[in-house]
Amino acid sequence: MPLSYTTAQTNYDLRQILALQAANLKTNIPEDVKKSQGFVTVCHSWEEIGLLHRNTPQIVAKDGDQVVGYALAMLPSLGEYISDLKPMFELFTRIPWRGKMLSESNYYIMGQICVAEAWRGQGVFDGLYQQHHHWSP
Repeated sequence: MPLSYTTAQTNYDLRQILALQAANLKTNIPEDVKKSQGFVTVCHSWEEIGLLHRNTPQIVAKDGDQVVGYALAMLPSLGEYISDLKPMFELFTRIPWRGKMLSESNYYIMGQICVAEAWRGQGVFDGLYQQHHHWSP
C-alpha cells in the first residue's frame, strides 16, 4: 500500500508524532546517526502539539494508520507559546522582506520535519513538503 499524505486527524496521530519526535531527538540518537541522517531539536509537550494542531494543519505521512513522517507547521501568533522558538520569531521582527519586516507579512512556519528511519530515502520528505502546497494561512 502506498503512503498517504494528509493532516493529523486524531489524538492517536498526534501521539505518534510525539513518539517519532522523541525517538529522533538530538539527545536520544547516536552521533553517527546525527551526522548522517540528522535529528530534531525541539520536543513538544502534549499541550504544545495540541495548540499547533488546533491552529494549523499538521502534515503527516501514513502507512495505513501508522505515522511514518511529519512536517509540523505553526502560525506566527503561536510563537510566544513555545519557548524554544521565541528567538526565531523575535528575529523575524528585524528581517526586512519586500519593503516591510518579515513579521508584518502573512506567513506560517513549516518547521520540524521528521521521517521514521525505515522510510528515509524514499521521497517522504518531498511528499510532506508538497502536501503543504494544499494549505495556506
